[in-house]
Amino acid sequence: MKTKNDGYNPMLPTCDASCAASIGVGDHWCREQWQASAEELALPGNEGLDIRNWFGFAWNREIKKPLNPPNGFQVNLGAGYKEVDWAESLDLEHGFNADDEEDWILKCPASVAAFWANGFFEHVDDPVFVLRQCEKRLKRGGVINIVVPHGASFLQLEDMTHKTAFTEESWRNLFNNPYYEVHGPWELRVHTCFIIGVAWRNLALFTQLVKK
Repeated sequence: MKTKNDGYNPMLPTCDASCAASIGVGDHWCREQWQASAEELALPGNEGLDIRNWFGFAWNREIKKPLNPPNGFQVNLGAGYKEVDWAESLDLEHGFNADDEEDWILKCPASVAAFWANGFFEHVDDPVFVLRQCEKRLKRGGVINIVVPHGASFLQLEDMTHKTAFTEESWRNLFNNPYYEVHGPWELRVHTCFIIGVAWRNLALFTQLVKK
């Protein structure tokens, strides 16, 4: 897949209100239209059609393909019942409190290739603190894969255990606001970010952050 500008920065402001219906930070909005020939796409009727190709073909936008993490230890934060074979679970059931700095020091490795956080960040008391702890322990080139309910969804609004709401603009606000840099500049950047759901009420925000 090719774009007009390979140096696209998803942290730049969006163009205007006409783009408001677009899907998020990982989208190239209307400034940089995604282009590809039929040979580069798996078009309907051909083998290999997936949601990214379909979206690009139908909507002239690109969802960046998520990066594979480097080799190394992976952590599943707040795993609950969503445990995965390739990552170590750290959650309350395993005696880990993500809002406790001492727990991070004692229980999380110093060099992590990937953090997985599925339905986790909306529940913690201080998501900025938790993200800083992840950043400290993440390898260069390592990734943080985050899924949270979109802030405008019923899934977010109706759960009384949710403490923070996220939208596609949350990351730009976090990484470009001096207020959040009291511990120094962020080493994380957004690689891809998109909104997906089978119905409006359960829209979810998928984000992959990578350490520079």
